[in-house]
Amino acid sequence: MTLPRTLVSYISKEYLLSFFIAFLFFIAIFFVNQILYLARDRLAQSVSLFDTLRLVVYAMPAIVALSFPFGSLLGVLMTLGKFSSENETMAAQAAGIGLHQLFVPLLILGIGLSGISFGVNDYLLPLGTLRYTTLYQELLFANSELALSPNTVQRYERTTIVTGPAQDGVFLNTTLLDTSEDGKSRVITAGTVQITRNARQDGVISLDLTDVQIHETDPQNPQDFTSLKAERMTYSILLREINNSIRNPGPREMSILDLWDLIQSRRTLLSERWGDGESRADRTLQLYWIEFWKKIAIPFSSFTFLVLGFPLGLSARHNGRSVGFGLGVLLSVMYWGMLLGAETLGSRYLELPPGPIIFLPNILMLVGGIGLYLSKVRR
Repeated sequence: MTLPRTLVSYISKEYLLSFFIAFLFFIAIFFVNQILYLARDRLAQSVSLFDTLRLVVYAMPAIVALSFPFGSLLGVLMTLGKFSSENETMAAQAAGIGLHQLFVPLLILGIGLSGISFGVNDYLLPLGTLRYTTLYQELLFANSELALSPNTVQRYERTTIVTGPAQDGVFLNTTLLDTSEDGKSRVITAGTVQITRNARQDGVISLDLTDVQIHETDPQNPQDFTSLKAERMTYSILLREINNSIRNPGPREMSILDLWDLIQSRRTLLSERWGDGESRADRTLQLYWIEFWKKIAIPFSSFTFLVLGFPLGLSARHNGRSVGFGLGVLLSVMYWGMLLGAETLGSRYLELPPGPIIFLPNILMLVGGIGLYLSKVRR
């Protein structure tokens, strides 16, 4: 017996409505804090509202990709909770419609959501990262204040700057590590640091330092050192160095094909290094594999959550949507905790296979969902 189109349409609309509500909820949970921080930080540094909004949009794909599977879980729990609390599933069964038939429209939609999540993670995330980096580079040349942030460690081509807290645009207790023109290592500490535009030379920003102490050593003769003190000092940095220091897309922001090429390059490098034609345990390679399998496991969890959420939603007898929403949030937290735990184990113990470790939360929830469904059918 096939489902009538009216019933298919009804189930699909209810699920998509619940999914949309849950999707917006997770967007708010994951992203609102980041939006507020980014907007406050950039607007305070004289970046236009339009450019700030562009940065926000380019940063969204990572959050959207995560919101799809969690929204899928809450969507199916809220939908089935409503059906169960209003006795609609019981009416369908009385009309000769099996539970597996009710599951088919949800399954098709869940597979579609998994595909969209994968596409966002595999295409829009790398694209958004590149656009974000390009725009940030443009803003950097127009707003030199973006070069430093308080309480951070920022590495450029030849300089590392460890900033302290900031007050009214002045950084306190800041340390600069660099190499002098004659190859000596320098540690420069300053009581205050303030960024100023270099009016004499384009493409250069200047740091005005006060209460300065300089410790200089020769790497080839560490016992030979020089210590200097100064009331004021001007330290110049090429914007080109800052521009080049902006991080290229990492494994998490790459497409799955680019990440696969990176993995193969790393394996080839390790094979050549060991000289035995085989790559051995390597932490960097393990981290690449973890990110590779996460790009598959997280979108696939939309399907996993559907299988688990279907029998759980049928158990709600009262206040179906509310119960489904609360249970969905709890399961989302559990899944995310298991995923982070699996990622930690995989990165710490290199002998563990990254694929099964990353898929373990999905497997546990899938097995649990199948077990609960079979118990429902046997009743």
